[in-house]
Amino acid sequence: MTEDTRYKRDYLQGGADWTHRFANSKLETTLSASDARETVDRAGESERDYTAGPGVSVPYTFFDDRHDRLQTFSSKLTGTSSPLLWSTGVLAEHRRVSVDNLTTAGGTVPQQLNIGVATQRNALWGQNEWELPANTTLTAGLRYESLTIRSDDATLLSQRSTHFLQPSLHLRTPVDENLQFRANLARVTRKPNIWDLVDRSIPSQGNNSINNPDVVGNPDLRPEVAWTFDTGFERRVR
Repeated sequence: MTEDTRYKRDYLQGGADWTHRFANSKLETTLSASDARETVDRAGESERDYTAGPGVSVPYTFFDDRHDRLQTFSSKLTGTSSPLLWSTGVLAEHRRVSVDNLTTAGGTVPQQLNIGVATQRNALWGQNEWELPANTTLTAGLRYESLTIRSDDATLLSQRSTHFLQPSLHLRTPVDENLQFRANLARVTRKPNIWDLVDRSIPSQGNNSINNPDVVGNPDLRPEVAWTFDTGFERRVR
């Protein structure tokens, strides 16, 4: 197996923060933007085409040029009049990713892909603290998030919109100055990477094997949702 790989990445990021204090609260706002370009160029021979027979290497090339532009706005309002905190916030994120891809393997017809994908993520969240007996603090939160994905080519990735509710509860009880008890319950969501949804093949770097497989995007992937619970004691070590 022989392979030659060239990789180049250019990245530019900028942002601005603004904070304003009211009589009983504080407002924090952030604007940020980034622009990134990645180019991967691989060529060589590997055991990728099994029709050629076991142990037979065939030539292949893989060229991938991605352009990723991201703009984010977030704002958080926090109460400051009491040791028991409350906060609420919003998030708006727009992302535009485009890719030019050319793949050949084993003398087959080159597969060319030119696609652009735009995502819009919006979130609204809030949380509040209450004091319970035994110096215990209970924090309850709720986050609502929506995600819309639009593609220039519906045959590779169709438009979709998803909505999530993520509640959480957190309990904290101090035992002494250096020891405290904590317990957390939350509903978490992990969304798939955009390129895991695009119906295209990406050859692995090296031979295609069980431990190092080529991958294919799956447009039917859905977010993973799970309930998590953890508890324990925390000690501060001086």
